[in-house]
Amino acid sequence: AKEEEGEEEGAAAATVEYLVRLKAETSPTLLRYLSATVLVFSFFVALHGIVRAQGLRFLIQCLYQASLTFMALLFELNEKEWTYPPGLKGVRNSLRVTANFLTRSLGRGSLYVFLSSLWLWYCWSLQSKGVHLTTAAMLLLIGALNGAAFTFGLTKLDVEVLDKCYLPAAEGQHAPGEEPAHDETYME
Repeated sequence: AKEEEGEEEGAAAATVEYLVRLKAETSPTLLRYLSATVLVFSFFVALHGIVRAQGLRFLIQCLYQASLTFMALLFELNEKEWTYPPGLKGVRNSLRVTANFLTRSLGRGSLYVFLSSLWLWYCWSLQSKGVHLTTAAMLLLIGALNGAAFTFGLTKLDVEVLDKCYLPAAEGQHAPGEEPAHDETYME
């Protein structure tokens, strides 16, 4: 009976820790919709570049642009506002592990700046302007805005609680909402 009593006392002095998984860091709603609009525009510009590719390297660059833009778009759309088809949800979950930087606003902002530099390279090498230059400028803008939102703390973390863990409290600590343990609890 004394062992059971000791176990109960130990359980009472335990702290509760939650094992969570970061689903994604969300930007403010207006920035999220602006980013999604620019990404969709960039995706269609890349598809147009694939159809009208002017050589193998431009075809590869447009395929690369389209795939990276699509991956970023999966994280820009909130799971609560958008229902993903089963296949896309699986792609998003695997990207959460393999391309973890996409779950953070600063990581997505850096990707947008990188995509912008690829479009600028495309414009420079083809000596073209117009839609590609506009796409580069818009991606640079939303990349900078995502970085600013992260810097000024305007983003929020969307987490999923996976499990509760009960950890024994260290000496002198107590679980939240409980009274501090008396010294005789720790005496033998």
